[in-house]
Amino acid sequence: MNFFMCSILGYGFGCIQSAFLISKFLLNEDIRKKGNGNAGASNMTLAYGKKFGALVAIIDILKAFIAVFLIKYLFSGGENIYSYIYLGGLFVILGHNYPFYMSFRGGKGTAALIGMMFGINYMIGIAGLWAFIIFALASDYVVIGTFALLLSFLITTIFAGYGCIEILLSVFICLLSIYNHRKNIRDILSGKEKRIRNTLYKKEKDNE
Repeated sequence: MNFFMCSILGYGFGCIQSAFLISKFLLNEDIRKKGNGNAGASNMTLAYGKKFGALVAIIDILKAFIAVFLIKYLFSGGENIYSYIYLGGLFVILGHNYPFYMSFRGGKGTAALIGMMFGINYMIGIAGLWAFIIFALASDYVVIGTFALLLSFLITTIFAGYGCIEILLSVFICLLSIYNHRKNIRDILSGKEKRIRNTLYKKEKDNE
């Protein structure tokens, strides 16, 4: 029963699809019809600029963090608390990626994963965020930063001493993210992937 409640709570928070809601109700557009078609922070930046991209990223991080915090509070002292947390975090990502009211076409869950990591343990969150920033800026590709984040998440889950269920859930989250970024991988190999500096510079030039 507790696992079911964590799943529902996580999915509900994940369905707060900020990229879609902001583009729909503030900008009268559907973010999925702009840029690369993804309902997430990176495509909001690509389509509408840094301010909207940052706003979406913050909301998506916070919704995952709050969901994990609530699960910690509701099930504190329980024997399977971290299993509940990892499961709830997974369902936040699933809700973000596959919201029922968007025909299950959402984002890719990177910002939600960052929020989940901070909710689990702030040190895990800091390590993951720094890995993301360093590798994204060094490579000039958001997706490379995302893969560094995934690796950090998996390594810290293993070496922090969490159990087999948490490790299996973290592996599933990583594989899901890699699957959702398969087009980005192909685009990098073919030279079509948008670079961070080019995207930000383009938006600045457009606003001049």
